[in-house]
Amino acid sequence: MARRNRPEELSREELLSLARQEMTPYWINSGPVFGATLDETGAHFMGLDSSFEKKDFLLVLTDLSCPSSAQTILEAQEFHRRFAAHGVSTVVCLKASYAFYSARGFLEALAREKSWELPMCVDPENAIHRAFSAEALPKVVFFEKGKVHFVHSEPEWFRAIEPQIHHFLRARDPGLALPFLHKPFGPRLLDAGGLELGAEPSPGVEVSGKWKVVNDHRGTQDPQAFVKFRLPTPGLSIVAKSMDSALLPSDIVIELNGRPLRDSVAGRDIERDESGSSVFRPGGPRALRVIENAGEAGGEVTLRFTHSHRVGSYLFGARFFRWV
Repeated sequence: MARRNRPEELSREELLSLARQEMTPYWINSGPVFGATLDETGAHFMGLDSSFEKKDFLLVLTDLSCPSSAQTILEAQEFHRRFAAHGVSTVVCLKASYAFYSARGFLEALAREKSWELPMCVDPENAIHRAFSAEALPKVVFFEKGKVHFVHSEPEWFRAIEPQIHHFLRARDPGLALPFLHKPFGPRLLDAGGLELGAEPSPGVEVSGKWKVVNDHRGTQDPQAFVKFRLPTPGLSIVAKSMDSALLPSDIVIELNGRPLRDSVAGRDIERDESGSSVFRPGGPRALRVIENAGEAGGEVTLRFTHSHRVGSYLFGARFFRWV
């Protein structure tokens, strides 16, 4: 939502109407239910639709650049399936870590690809995340008719809050039949920070070669270019995209401690090229899981762009994770 230096200059009705118009392109599977404004005093959360003060909502805050986000969204969709019939709507709000997340149509296309059917929104200025001090993600906020009922911020949030939702609903209807407690979708990922590789690389990132910096990312078509940094955890995701206008995939070579990745270490998005190198191939902008099990000691990661003379690559950031 637009930044307001003096929100008192607008009436509440005018502010809500303007906010709904601004937020509509960032919502799918629902019209805008809530949002937040930014001013010199900080971020201010507000309901944008009359349903916000009449119904109960579970807000799930996450970030698509974080490795845990896919699992978080699956869990949120399961909660929506279980509790929407009982008047609790689940909404996923995505942090806009990079500008492409806020691009018109990005979320809608991704939701079609992933079969996400619950209400979702992108937080274009990250004002909603700021309003709830959502630094560690995922973070969940349960609203009872427009008022915060409880807040949780932990990797296994679904285990903590489902009994609370059961208790909340049965306090209204003691005989209510509810589904059994949900079992998680496979092993859990714990996000463990990351590094920026784009316009302003984080300290500790070594960048060599010829690069073109564009907004929040950097690109290269230099076969001699490389990026090096220390991996402090067993797992690594890289946010990247192809420089090709039609998003023809590019090849990025990845090494751990100067060698190709062993099969037991390689992530799900790693392939072998004809020379035996470990490569990942970004097309459209997304996070690719490239290392799954490097051990707690991690190691030195090198990204090379040997084939970039054919199709160049853009880099945004690196995200670390471990299994729990």
